[in-house]
Amino acid sequence: MTDYLEIKSIVKSFDGKINAVDGVDLSIAKGEFITLLGPSGSGKTTTLLMVAGFEHPTSGTIELTGRDLTKIPPYKRNVGMVFQNYALFPHMTVEKNVSFPLRMRKFNRSEIETRVRRILDLVALTDHAAKYPRQLSGGQQQRVALARGLVFDPDVLLLDEPLGALDKNLREQMQVEIKRIHREIGITMVYVTHDQTEAMTMSDRIAVFNKGKIEQIDVPLKVYREPTTRFVGEFVGDSNLFDGLVKGGAVDVTGIGAIRPPRADPKLEGRAVDVLVRPEWLRIVAPNDRVADGELTFEIVVDDTINYGDSILLFGKAQQRSVRVRAITSHAGIFARGAKVRVAIDPANVFLIAR
Repeated sequence: MTDYLEIKSIVKSFDGKINAVDGVDLSIAKGEFITLLGPSGSGKTTTLLMVAGFEHPTSGTIELTGRDLTKIPPYKRNVGMVFQNYALFPHMTVEKNVSFPLRMRKFNRSEIETRVRRILDLVALTDHAAKYPRQLSGGQQQRVALARGLVFDPDVLLLDEPLGALDKNLREQMQVEIKRIHREIGITMVYVTHDQTEAMTMSDRIAVFNKGKIEQIDVPLKVYREPTTRFVGEFVGDSNLFDGLVKGGAVDVTGIGAIRPPRADPKLEGRAVDVLVRPEWLRIVAPNDRVADGELTFEIVVDDTINYGDSILLFGKAQQRSVRVRAITSHAGIFARGAKVRVAIDPANVFLIAR
């Protein structure tokens, strides 16, 4: 895949003092689904709005197929936009809402009818064409907004937290719908969210934003398993982060013990590191269980638990250090508050983050 949409050294300051977006570089391939993930105020939505043309960069450029868009107004960019609040016209039917971008672009009536019919079929709203937004569910309204953003065949579709107003079940249904549509039409999508699950399940790549900068860009599994910074390790998924010191290829985990990760970077030798162990990477060791060679075991005292039905999340302490363990078990009663539980870390499930 070659670069299609290029964001080059983009800076945005609203007051001339603090950069809301601080030197962001991002290359996006044609047909890619990329998610800008980060907490509120991290710069992800401002970056999206600059691609759309609703905000102007303080410096830097935005290029689409080599064309500089930086100073081109939004209506000349051929970029679609889907907002969190849908932004539908309440006095227009579904058909009129979807056809609005075509009418603004002076398409002829026959072409408008053909395109609207095709896109309503794509989002499964053909039977609702004559309804008004108030007659639709939240998920249906979001599909109208999606259809309106796609009907004029934009070069890029931008989605700004489009599922934030939906409940959990509807949100999951719409994740599947958006991925299906992306797969069927192959359009380039740039998706903004603070929801890690959305980012992990929908994206080809994730760009993790923090304080106006991108901390890591990678495929979802690598962002989860191999975060390049402590922030990414903490923000994406549940995590245990211990203090460690690398010595002789092994890492001494402060107050717990030593373990030898198979992929320890030689450049970390002699350095203090953050030791990342996801809660599901820890294994509960029953009294008669065998401990494999190389595994590090230690004891935690249970403080509390959350029962998810298919698993239990234990909150405990080891040498006054907080530890989370996700266990797939139906025996919730054995993890009562104050219980002592032995856990094991497989060296293959340890990742070191340089400080």
